[in-house]
Amino acid sequence: MNKLDSALLICLSLAAAALGIDLLTRTAMAGAALYPAAVLAMALRRPQRDVLIAAGACSLLVAAAFLSGASTGQADNLLGMVLNRFGALAGIWVVAGLGKEFAGLRDRLAVSRNELGLVSDRLARTEAMLADTEMRFENQSAETSATLGQVSESLQTEIAQRERIERALQDARA
Repeated sequence: MNKLDSALLICLSLAAAALGIDLLTRTAMAGAALYPAAVLAMALRRPQRDVLIAAGACSLLVAAAFLSGASTGQADNLLGMVLNRFGALAGIWVVAGLGKEFAGLRDRLAVSRNELGLVSDRLARTEAMLADTEMRFENQSAETSATLGQVSESLQTEIAQRERIERALQDARA
């Protein structure tokens, strides 16, 4: 089972457990904590849209549990039920908002990692081009140095030859 399927399974399991607890108890305190946990399970691994869908579904389950409790005669503590359901709804949507932001940050991080990979590739290509250019420069410098050495040697030979000819001419004139 992949990550997406496991997140959905966890979300559905927690939401079903929360609904069951809501229907079995009068105060719905335990269920109030499980609904936000179900939304959080979605927020950790699913896209932003799925987080909002999970929050909406959990909100509908809270409303259904409230209506079921009110219609089955559990309304003896109506204010407590309303406050607990309101707390559950607030928890669901706070977690959904944070989860949506978390999912957005996760998406931006993935884009940044992708961009970083592209920059890294460009850097590697640039470094390779730089190394190639440096090698060509070194080869060209070595060739130029060798040519200059040959020209210098040739000039030294020519200067020495002219000096000999000049001395020979001076000796012949004298």
